[in-house]
Amino acid sequence: MTILTHHHGAVAKLVHYLSLLCRDPVELDDRLCARVQIKTQGDSCAYLYPTECWHDAVERLASTLGGELHSILSEVTLSQIESAVLSRIDKLPTDRPFALFFNSILSLARFCYVACRLLKPTTVAETGVCYGAASAFLLQALEVNGKGHLYSIDLPPLHRNPHQWVGVLVPPSLRSRWVVKLGTSKRHLPALLREVGPVDMFFHDSLHTYSNMSLEFRLVEQYLSSLSLVVADDIDGNAAFRDWTARTRPNIVSCIQESDKQSLFGFAVNLTDGAREVSAGGVSLQSGQTSTRPVIQL
Repeated sequence: MTILTHHHGAVAKLVHYLSLLCRDPVELDDRLCARVQIKTQGDSCAYLYPTECWHDAVERLASTLGGELHSILSEVTLSQIESAVLSRIDKLPTDRPFALFFNSILSLARFCYVACRLLKPTTVAETGVCYGAASAFLLQALEVNGKGHLYSIDLPPLHRNPHQWVGVLVPPSLRSRWVVKLGTSKRHLPALLREVGPVDMFFHDSLHTYSNMSLEFRLVEQYLSSLSLVVADDIDGNAAFRDWTARTRPNIVSCIQESDKQSLFGFAVNLTDGAREVSAGGVSLQSGQTSTRPVIQL
């Protein structure tokens, strides 16, 4: 039965690829290139990041940006969006195209809410939506802030009715501040940044290869506002986040072990002169590694 199920899935995927060949050869090329990247930049490129606990990192972020962390964590709107997302997760059908571990889980989603409430961004850019857990928390925070928009890029799954799955966890009441472009970040991120920049907050959660993550970081750094935050999920698969922070030297860098899945997310705060004062301290992303790059202090 397992062999037959696998065979049926492979045949269905082949049919989807053949349909793309006629309907959208550009998307087909993007998907095939992504598969090649995944095969050639897999687990052998994993990087061991030093980490700090969620609460320590968030408290330092709140101290830097100037906000009352306890009151934000106690907001009814945070518990409301968490309940809404969990309820929608329970209603996802068993034949859903993605396993739930592809979706941003609650520790990262909560961080996105807190960070957005602290930063109060006007423009948030996101790559990778999946079912939209993090998107929902970001949109809830923007709604509470009373300003700002979320601009998301996502490549829909190879599945029947693929568009219906993108952001399915986002309540309709929060979608007025949301713009979604379907496709890869390689195709859409440059034009999106030119259109909506400067960007106050950037969230990477798309293809987690070294090439793609490095490309997104390089693209967005040109459009970051004077006070900005970059968040990246699943950074431990490669050293892209380490290399980017080593080159750009943000004021704060942190890597956090997610409590609900075996992966890390990282964030970096950039403050130019005249933004807000930052205190030094922390650990190095170069810890335990041999490198000639300058050390980044958290």
